[in-house]
Amino acid sequence: MPLRYSYAGSAAFTHDRLAHSDGYRSVVSSVQLEVRALDGDDLAATAFSRVVEIGPGNGVHTVALLRSLTARGMTCRSYLGLDFSATLLGLACDRIRNAFGGAVALQSAVWDMEAGRSARIERWRCGLGRDSPVLVCMLGHTLGNVESAERVLGHVHESMREGDFLVTGVTLWRPDVDSSTVLAPYRTEVFRAAALEPLRAAGVAGGDVEFDVRFVDGVIVGEVVFLRRVCVGPLTVPAGYVLRCFSSRRFARNDVLALLERTGFRIRTAVIDDQREHAVVTVVR
Repeated sequence: MPLRYSYAGSAAFTHDRLAHSDGYRSVVSSVQLEVRALDGDDLAATAFSRVVEIGPGNGVHTVALLRSLTARGMTCRSYLGLDFSATLLGLACDRIRNAFGGAVALQSAVWDMEAGRSARIERWRCGLGRDSPVLVCMLGHTLGNVESAERVLGHVHESMREGDFLVTGVTLWRPDVDSSTVLAPYRTEVFRAAALEPLRAAGVAGGDVEFDVRFVDGVIVGEVVFLRRVCVGPLTVPAGYVLRCFSSRRFARNDVLALLERTGFRIRTAVIDDQREHAVVTVVR
């Protein structure tokens, strides 16, 4: 089951609750690390005034980042949010609007970045009437939560113009950390509810399945085992059937850099936090 279904429809609200939990915040990089990466790059000043964010989640992190950039004189004037989930986009835009009012011109559009490129960025920038570069953000370990990071980066690259900037954050794989520590944020009731919400929306009760997570070769995998035979629409799922409903990859730093270069981006800066748990990279198309 694609992980993006855990953000759409009713699942957007369980994801919103998850995003407020301590476990979730321990997985994504901090605003301070992102600002360090952007501070260390001589990005064109105009790029900060026009921001595209792919996968803004519930908007809480976005508001914190835009406020931090504004405090450093890097003010966003126009913002485009892109996400698979229209519901999450609504939550994010409401929070940004409440924080900045009319100071930030807001637009949003639904985009499945795993399916192909988007023409929405080009239409948005043309509507602003300027040809200067834009800043594209893909933060919160979004890159680790897709089926193919390389394919997604290819779609992002095709959706940008030459000279545009991309900043992306990832969670790193530390082989010295035991799997129980890695899995701790995922073995909570709030995470279980978020992971199982798409199944619940399809009519599968929580008591029909057993959920567990494991860490294998740098990938956190969440699976359910059906405890009894269940009918889901026209389908009959037998007892004992195993369904993957969550997958999140951790990256080695050099693998991230190689991945970005392989998909056509040029590396500008790369910063890692003191715990060697998160990295933020800025690149140019």
